[in-house]
Amino acid sequence: MKADHILTYDEALEWLHSLLRFGLKPGLERMNWMLEELGHPERNLLFVHVAGTNGKGSTCTFLTHVLLEAGISVGTFTSPYITDFRERIRFNNQLIPQDDLVRLVDEIKPLVGRCEQETEYGCPTEFEVITLLAICYFGRVVRPAIVVWETGLGGRLDSTNVVHPIISVITNVGLDHTNVLGSTIGEIALEKAGIIKSGVPVVIGHFQEEALDVISRITKQKNSKLYRLGSEFNSKPLFTEVSRGTQHIEYNSLFRPSSSTYQLGLLGKHQVQNAGVALMVLDLMREFYAFLWKKKIDKKAWSMLHGQDVWRLSHENRYA
Repeated sequence: MKADHILTYDEALEWLHSLLRFGLKPGLERMNWMLEELGHPERNLLFVHVAGTNGKGSTCTFLTHVLLEAGISVGTFTSPYITDFRERIRFNNQLIPQDDLVRLVDEIKPLVGRCEQETEYGCPTEFEVITLLAICYFGRVVRPAIVVWETGLGGRLDSTNVVHPIISVITNVGLDHTNVLGSTIGEIALEKAGIIKSGVPVVIGHFQEEALDVISRITKQKNSKLYRLGSEFNSKPLFTEVSRGTQHIEYNSLFRPSSSTYQLGLLGKHQVQNAGVALMVLDLMREFYAFLWKKKIDKKAWSMLHGQDVWRLSHENRYA
């Protein structure tokens, strides 16, 4: 039995990492085939899909912590990990339990073998299988109210792009992974714009004109409303308290009658933009999906989302 089944956490990791030998294979064929075989567990979930050259991780962190404070259950998929492989897949900010990971890997392993042997697509890559693992955990085991879903590489052909989100996010576009995504800002923007789905609102940060032209064209083709930092919403720094490791920002959007002030537990000008993007996503979730009106929200979380007071958004989920 041991030869056929994954029995321990170490065996699960060893098998997952063994898939590294298949390298990087952009494309969604393998993911779509496996999801079809599993009955499409991703269709049980609501996603916020986050892409971008930089700022994806911070934006996902802001979203996760605010939603948790509002009493919303959250699944979070990010990469890479820092110390523990399970950091990639979290439910309510808790790592996927080892037992659940082992059980799901044991279920997925035969499907991966079948994909290699029965299809023309070849063996799925490590990242594809990890993505599938996250979908199965969120869609079959814990069923969070929302999944904060970070892309791995690019967007259009990234394995995370098999979901249909309620909001798409592109934090920014820079020259990254040019050997795969393209040699110009425009080409890379086109790859990241691949996560835009028909009719799904899109939130973006500051963009160079070349990238903005691409994103604007794709959103028009998809009939998707575009929300731009500096246009439909804005986020600007107020002052920084270096001794406390915090900075204050002012945020406003077309959905708010007045500006709101927040205190961030992360320093840097780029975090002002990341927090603004996250807050715009939250505004859209409230306005169009009534997410925060159908839950019991305590005064602290409500104030945080509506800007009645100054609260702290941080990796530690603490408030000043």
